[in-house]
Amino acid sequence: MRDITDGIFDRLSSAYYHFTASEKKIADYILNHRIEVQFMSITELSAEAGVSEATISRFCKNMGLRSYNDFKLSAAKACAVIHSESDGDSQTVPFIRPSEEINILSKRLMDQYCEAVRLAASFLNEEDLNAAADILTNARMVLCIGQGGSMIAAEEASHLFGTVSPKFFSVRGSHAQALKLSLLDSGDAVIFFSYSGADIEIVELLKIARNNGTKVILITRFLKSPASKLSDVVLQCGANDGSVQYGSVPAFVSSVFVLDMLFGTYCRRNSAEAMVNKEKTTDVMLHMNI
Repeated sequence: MRDITDGIFDRLSSAYYHFTASEKKIADYILNHRIEVQFMSITELSAEAGVSEATISRFCKNMGLRSYNDFKLSAAKACAVIHSESDGDSQTVPFIRPSEEINILSKRLMDQYCEAVRLAASFLNEEDLNAAADILTNARMVLCIGQGGSMIAAEEASHLFGTVSPKFFSVRGSHAQALKLSLLDSGDAVIFFSYSGADIEIVELLKIARNNGTKVILITRFLKSPASKLSDVVLQCGANDGSVQYGSVPAFVSSVFVLDMLFGTYCRRNSAEAMVNKEKTTDVMLHMNI
């Protein structure tokens, strides 16, 4: 028995003439942007298709899907199958190719990393970087957090900024993060890492920060995500992670690239302090080496 999410694009095409005017708008956009839609939030699709988010949710349920996330997963699977068939491979997960040789794998991954960084660089602008650097400069304390793989980037942020300032720290676990955020106020700041910007835990944590007046810097892929709406500054990373590829090294690399750009901007803004503290931390680390 075929899964109800199989062949989503074929099913859309077959049912097209039974759709309402609003549903046809959604179907038209999806069928004309098959690759892009698997990376879009429901808010972004709503804006592009010219319909409400509620209409999209109803549309997904009318198609036999439980939610919009189920639609994105089915779109990603359909694109993966098309990609695999064009490569002459039978598997449906585009980043796992059993027959691929090591040198081909190496080049493919390198291309993905380069594209992720290139995309992130194209998204960044000086105004947002300076605004984020201002927030960090004026903050008394800065909490760096994320969920899942994004927490690795958050810990790297704490480590990197910790080489030039003692006010940056990270905390693992949503409960511990909520506790720390509840004690921050308008004199503090937080750097959130979230590829989707749509994680329920991230949104709830952001609400705590906003209620306390804490300044929020979000590093994410999607500008119109729920988390973006609760942030003071949004820095967009690159990489196109599909729904069947939860977490990827290219996505992490693009986030770290944005982090490094923010770190460089902060150090330029606070050059005297950064240089003195960098010398101190470097000297300590050199003395700890054998």
